[in-house]
Amino acid sequence: MIDQLWTVTSIGGRPVTGTRPLTLSIAADHRAGGSAGCNNFFTEATIDDSKLHFGPAAATRMACATAIADQETAFLAALAAVGGYELDSTSLRLLDAAGIPLIGLIRAAE
Repeated sequence: MIDQLWTVTSIGGRPVTGTRPLTLSIAADHRAGGSAGCNNFFTEATIDDSKLHFGPAAATRMACATAIADQETAFLAALAAVGGYELDSTSLRLLDAAGIPLIGLIRAAE
């Protein structure tokens, strides 16, 4: 999960839309960030066993189409609600504290 680029495939069970991929990466020092679809974002991750939390995200402020802006808002809100994760060889699911999937991701092609 660390030092890997992930591409978001779904938010709240809905497939992502738009032409710019939504991405997430978490560095070894727990700095996290990526593309939220229109704007770039950055935050800090706290990882403890199967628990994962993100601090408040900061983002650039570029204008984008309403549908993409709405998806970006949903993505950043879901990221703030993450409490855990499930990881396998090709996918990562970010879960809320009750274990409900919030964000689906796959390993980005290198």
